[in-house]
Amino acid sequence: LVYNREGLDRIRDAAGRHPVVLVPMHRSHLDYLLISYIFYNEKITFPHICAGLNLNFWPVGRFIRKAGGFFIRRSFSGNTTYKETLATYMRSLMAANYCVEFFIEGTRSRTGKLLKPKMGALSLLMKAYFDGSCEDIRFVPIAVSYDQIPEQKAYRAESSGAEKTKENAGE
Repeated sequence: LVYNREGLDRIRDAAGRHPVVLVPMHRSHLDYLLISYIFYNEKITFPHICAGLNLNFWPVGRFIRKAGGFFIRRSFSGNTTYKETLATYMRSLMAANYCVEFFIEGTRSRTGKLLKPKMGALSLLMKAYFDGSCEDIRFVPIAVSYDQIPEQKAYRAESSGAEKTKENAGE
């Protein structure tokens, strides 16, 4: 693994004093595991990872929750109670100066190119800031690059018309 130690030092300096929001590109399910692994090796507290409900399956779901992750629906339009509950949780994370990680693309890119951003989680974090839950937010864009993406075979099949398979522990 090759990573920017100077950037990690800046994250470490801000962590605990300000909420830190990690915004990595999303190419593989390894993305969030690698970031947490690097944080562990660098003795930086794991981020609270905002994950899609599709990852809440045994044993992955339990592992993500134990590491501080939480699951959200892909869409919460029309469900005011769900949206307000999630907004309250995001405000509490920001107020406690926690580190949060979310993928602004909302899903893994199957082509390697950036996808159009989904604004749901970002809007909730910004609302927490504007509501006064925290004095500042440190956003950290992260690029994760691979020599070979582990899901490459599945992506190739999907681009040829195959249905996306549901995530499971066997893949």
